[in-house]
Amino acid sequence: MMSDLKFNSELMKVIYSHYKMGPHSLHGPDHWLRVGVIGLRLADLTGANKKIVRYFAQLHDIGRTTDDSDLYHGLESARFCKQHRGSIDLSDAEFKKLIFAIAKHPMGKTCDDVDIGVCWDADRCDLGRVGISPDLAYFSTKQAKEKSFSDWAFELHLNSDKLI
Repeated sequence: MMSDLKFNSELMKVIYSHYKMGPHSLHGPDHWLRVGVIGLRLADLTGANKKIVRYFAQLHDIGRTTDDSDLYHGLESARFCKQHRGSIDLSDAEFKKLIFAIAKHPMGKTCDDVDIGVCWDADRCDLGRVGISPDLAYFSTKQAKEKSFSDWAFELHLNSDKLI
């Protein structure tokens, strides 16, 4: 699974220079990595677009300024993506989905579009890192709603050191 998770290294340099909360924040690089791993596994199960999922994992929290409640970080993260469009290798249609997924991910909604739904589910599957057991009603895909999947994702945050 890790071999599939290839973040854009040039974009990562820009992200690290922009990210205000540092490498050890709850919404920082370890979280991005887990969201990527979870998202790619869900993409394998659902047929979601892996490129969108990878970029979502890499960029969805770049606009955060706090680990506390931050409802506007999705919009700020989407703004960052638009400013760096040239570094994001997606078609215009894929980019539009990415921007929507990033901008709306803090809102607690579900989505019938598999690409967006997988992005949101991957992020929610990592709530165990902050002591929250995700409510299955907030998952978009039937695969993320399966107890075996949510149990696997919960274990993933306990063993993040094995991802690297």
